[in-house]
Amino acid sequence: MRVKGFFYKFLCSIFIFVSTLNISTLVFSSYLFSKSEVFFSPKDKIVGKLIEKIDQAQTKIYAAVYMFTDKKIAQALINAKSQRYVDVQVITDQTCLEYKYGKVNMLKDGNIDIFVFKNNLKNRKRPSKIMHNKFAILDNSVWTGSFNWTVQATYKNKENVIFTDDKQVYKKYFDEFELLKNKCIKQVAYLTTERKKTKAEKLQDKAKMLRTKLVDFFKDIRNKLSSK
Repeated sequence: MRVKGFFYKFLCSIFIFVSTLNISTLVFSSYLFSKSEVFFSPKDKIVGKLIEKIDQAQTKIYAAVYMFTDKKIAQALINAKSQRYVDVQVITDQTCLEYKYGKVNMLKDGNIDIFVFKNNLKNRKRPSKIMHNKFAILDNSVWTGSFNWTVQATYKNKENVIFTDDKQVYKKYFDEFELLKNKCIKQVAYLTTERKKTKAEKLQDKAKMLRTKLVDFFKDIRNKLSSK
């Protein structure tokens, strides 16, 4: 009986040791095999790095960005959605929605899902709560740092970004993105018929209308002449 008891305790000890070793190996491997890159603006031309990452994304791009005014980044997101059918979702602050150079409407025109964090900007008596993040989830990697998606952040400001595929980092940012979405109001994408027409489109419409009137006019003249 003593031998059996000793043997049982020995097996239990081995099992606990192996389990602990496996957990430690998994945690260690996530750090050992994860890949990270670091960029600084303006010297590293961060906008080019970001567009490159966007162009490489195949499944999802979830971004939470305080200020978004760079047209090139917006177009890259639209291309990812329309050409590669990537799931693109963008959270931004109400400040960006109200800013005349913000690209919210451009993204909505491109059928991008936009979520706006509501704050108290109109109530000056209370301090405003803003969505001040600047991160993005691209497939299973994370882009984060001080870099707003603006031209000034690219060429003038001193900014930093880290891009990593660390699994634990990814999970934390993914969870945070979902929490933020619950505190936002979704912006409805513009339908083609609802979108404001450009000057060129308005001129084309007038030209079509004029052509139709001219065709009808000459038809009337021909009919009158043929009836005589």
